Amino acid sequence: MINLHRLDLNLLRTLDVLLSENNVTRAAQRLNLSQPSVSIQLARLREIFADPLLLPGPRGMLPTARADALRGPLRDALQALELAVAPADSFDPLTAAQTWRIAATDYMASAILLPALNILRRASPSSRMAVFDLQPSRLVQQAERDEVDLFLHTRDGAPAELHQRLLFSERYVLAGRAGHPALTASLNLAQFCLLDQVMVSPDGGGFSAATDIALANLGLSRRVVLSVPHFLFMLETLRSSDLVAMLPERLLRGISGLTVIEPPLAIAGFDMLMLWHERWHRDPAHRWLRQQIVSFTGGLSHVSGLNHLTLAVSSLAPSVAFYQQLLGMRLHARWDSGAYLSCGDLWLCLSLDPQRRITPPEESDYTHYALASPKPISPGSARIWKRPAWRCGK
Repeated sequence: MINLHRLDLNLLRTLDVLLSENNVTRAAQRLNLSQPSVSIQLARLREIFADPLLLPGPRGMLPTARADALRGPLRDALQALELAVAPADSFDPLTAAQTWRIAATDYMASAILLPALNILRRASPSSRMAVFDLQPSRLVQQAERDEVDLFLHTRDGAPAELHQRLLFSERYVLAGRAGHPALTASLNLAQFCLLDQVMVSPDGGGFSAATDIALANLGLSRRVVLSVPHFLFMLETLRSSDLVAMLPERLLRGISGLTVIEPPLAIAGFDMLMLWHERWHRDPAHRWLRQQIVSFTGGLSHVSGLNHLTLAVSSLAPSVAFYQQLLGMRLHARWDSGAYLSCGDLWLCLSLDPQRRITPPEESDYTHYALASPKPISPGSARIWKRPAWRCGK
């Protein structure tokens, strides 16, 4: 077992950044330290863990098996600790005069920002919002140059350099004008392929998308006769013609003049994320905005001051070992999809199953809250129960 007295938070933070960058120079830049200082800390970490952790490779450094096992649990632990000791927010939305700069496609702006606008205006009446066209190839550049505060982007292609938070999972439906004769429950796959269809191509001129890939796997193809750059232009096209389209379901909520049905084939949907730069990660005003968007889209909201924390983790065994060996937590119970550990008056539940309802001892004595981690812990959920007078063993 590792001697905790030989570790400090700075070493753990350094290890986390090293495992993220796999490069001492870049890690030193992120930590605002000199390269020799980071090299000295890496040497101490190697001694403490009795493992090289990072080995020289042809394109940077390569993590050892021990380092790979530490990566996820270490990140979860640092985020949980950061959340537990976070100071109370000093941001007052009622008196603040913020300018929020958000980049989104017209679909994301219509499905997320437009419905939330009145709520945000009532909550922070002196603030204002600037919405920019999303430029996927420039996300990191715009974030580093402080040109955009928040990005709304799908999981596919989301830059690893930015913080991420899952907002919702989207699915596709088939839509056309009101009274379209072909859009009935009896529409089959062969009939679908013969319909004249329109699709969105954000980069312009594309005539193939996820639907075409799914059809090609079946040896089929459809008739895409029009490609447009924006979803809102597509909606007007559908209302004024017999063209049909596969569209994200949220875009059509509250839209009139269209018939919407289930498509005759299953098309993989997508996850919608919120992305932001490290400089805004702990900013109270930015955190408030993120919490409002998460709350509006049906996600979880942030709470601090907890003594029972549930975290969703991607691998149970190394996570349990991490909290036992590195943080000295005591294992109380373990099952196929989760485990209970404690340290002092903090109880921690690790969960592999985001659908499973996890209950701490004497749940009737707890108030149920929701937790938003700074970055999504994949896959999963997080819940908090708080009972001010409760201690271990009671």
